[in-house]
Amino acid sequence: MRVHIIIFIAVTLTCVSSCTRGYKRVSFGYEHDVVCLGIDKTKYPEENEDGEIPDSAWDGFKFQQEYFLVNPRDGKLISEKSFAAISAFHDGIAVAEDESGACFFIDKSGKRVNDAVYKDATLFSDGRAWVRTFDGEIVAVDRKGESVFYAPEAVMVNVFYDGKSVIYTQNGCTKVVDVDGNELFEEKGHGGNFVVDGRIVIQGSEGQGVMSLDGDFVLAPKYKSVGMLQWADVDSYVDAVCDDRFVVLEDEGFGVVDRSGKKIVPTVYEDIVRDGDLFLAQSRGDGSAVGSAKWYDRDGKVVIDGSFTETYPFGDGRLAAAFDSGQWGFVDRNGKWVIEPRWAFVGTSMDANGVAVVYDNDSSDAGLLDESGDMVVDCEYSFITPLDGTSLYIVSRGEKVGIVGSDGHVVLPADRYDLCSFGNEGEDKHLYIHID
Repeated sequence: MRVHIIIFIAVTLTCVSSCTRGYKRVSFGYEHDVVCLGIDKTKYPEENEDGEIPDSAWDGFKFQQEYFLVNPRDGKLISEKSFAAISAFHDGIAVAEDESGACFFIDKSGKRVNDAVYKDATLFSDGRAWVRTFDGEIVAVDRKGESVFYAPEAVMVNVFYDGKSVIYTQNGCTKVVDVDGNELFEEKGHGGNFVVDGRIVIQGSEGQGVMSLDGDFVLAPKYKSVGMLQWADVDSYVDAVCDDRFVVLEDEGFGVVDRSGKKIVPTVYEDIVRDGDLFLAQSRGDGSAVGSAKWYDRDGKVVIDGSFTETYPFGDGRLAAAFDSGQWGFVDRNGKWVIEPRWAFVGTSMDANGVAVVYDNDSSDAGLLDESGDMVVDCEYSFITPLDGTSLYIVSRGEKVGIVGSDGHVVLPADRYDLCSFGNEGEDKHLYIHID
């Protein structure tokens, strides 16, 4: 029997800066005051004499995993109680599962929030969660587990965001409700997953646009896509449509337009992300073509345009990772090189802690570099992932996992647990319930 440790990061909802038009941007940020370590007790099929695992050996195969809540500041267990699965945390509550697959809600101490169990459930947000009962009913519930309202017409319900939830109905409509079940909007066709600033992406006859909850188009429906074709997370969706600046896709690429459709950033880029008050637009080149990376302000002025051909966003840090002539270095907000390119690969820009993940050119191992160009954590780990909002980082050495601080101190040595899988915050299955 092989024993592995699986880690997952807890998440809560936070608010950040305001958009220029007066909209207070609500972010699905990550609050890493809890991590999840899971012991994998699965009995895996054995290889035959040819070194292969026959298909028949997988008949009846089932993962057997135990998950525990752990304090990342000291590496100690918060509770001895284990679960078959644990989601991210929102509103201080997570969706947990038992061995039968039944869902229920727990708090950050590992205690059950109420006694109810469900077939499926979304994360809590704005004091509400969607659940699917074992009778197949779709219900919005409160923290006590009491039913607030039902959605019998739904084929898909999305987690509540900023006090609203988007429902796709059996008759092909997009409906928006508030936390009490009051209907705020209904329109033919399937629209976006979230309402941002009282607006939602809607598919028209000639393309996608943005409609207010009053039923009027704020942005004409003529684009191949509003935002990226695949929404990576809630924040990406929000950034694409708030502030009267819309990330859109036309035939030649992504750009930014205002309400009138005027191009603020030319629609020629492979991707565009909002980076604070700026837009980072990039085309990475193909074959002999040279890529380009520029930062635009909301009026379309290029404010950073250096010699680099690819970059990471600044985020909350002072220096952005930038790529030039086959190597990565770090530039300031004037586009000037502060740390000259010398790495074949980096993992992040300099974060709020003043460190970045870089990978050794020879061993490909990861370490932490500070703004002066000194290694705070030597390149000795397979990967390093920040716990956003903290000064802590998940590290792994092979399949061993641990936690280190931005100053290099080891909270949890990467020699105690085996890493089996790593939770993907941007693809949490509990952001929605889809009815087959």
